[in-house]
Amino acid sequence: MEYDYSRRNPQKGVGQTIISGDTLTFGTPPGFVITLTKRGPTAAAAHSLSEADGELVRSSPSAPQSSEWDGTWIGSWGSKIAAKIIINGGKVSEYDYRGYPRQDLGKTIISGDTLTFGTPPGFVIRLIKRGPTAVAAHYLSEIDGEFCGNSSRSN
Repeated sequence: MEYDYSRRNPQKGVGQTIISGDTLTFGTPPGFVITLTKRGPTAAAAHSLSEADGELVRSSPSAPQSSEWDGTWIGSWGSKIAAKIIINGGKVSEYDYRGYPRQDLGKTIISGDTLTFGTPPGFVIRLIKRGPTAVAAHYLSEIDGEFCGNSSRSN
């Protein structure tokens, strides 16, 4: 398999490739994951995730909680842009990005060690627990890219 993001530097040997139904997932250096979801015989939607777009920690882990996610999570996107997420009763009540707090953030979905919130398709954030007081954060969009082509291979 070959992957070429810039059309100038093809990468071969991109690591493990997983095919499940209409989805193909593979890793790219350094620590990115690309998922292609088949949309038709010659088209696929592409999603890119980094190992972690951001890191957050719970600022008051000993405070009373009704959900293991409850509390104020603070951190940054890419070690540069400040972020804060406040969760009450298992629902995201505020998201602060660059000092601009937002409420009315759509639905919050908790599944195991993952919490997802936002207003798809344009604004979705997924938090994945790395421990009781630390999470990795990923900013998602419904479709990061579309690929179309023919199914023939060139050698």
